[in-house]
Amino acid sequence: MGATNDPDPMETAPSAVAKWAAVVIIGEVTVVASIIVLTSVLKIGGWSAILLTFALSILIGGRFGGVRGVVEWAIAAVLIVTVASVSGYLFALAIVSQIHGP
Repeated sequence: MGATNDPDPMETAPSAVAKWAAVVIIGEVTVVASIIVLTSVLKIGGWSAILLTFALSILIGGRFGGVRGVVEWAIAAVLIVTVASVSGYLFALAIVSQIHGP
């Protein structure tokens, strides 16, 4: 076969797992960083800080992860919020177990 200018789809397209892993990892880093900035530096607390944190993390994680279309943005939102909620719950559970013992 002759050489063409068309890129090989197997080399240029990232896998779906890598795409969603990037969305979740970047989104979670943004959650932690924005919580620190909003609560410590800007002194914003309560539900407004939580909503702004999730909005920023979905926007940044989805944008850097390469999300396209409404459905993929909704999936990114669900993934980031779910992972952040579960990790926050496990973190709080670890703190409580350290305070009260086994």
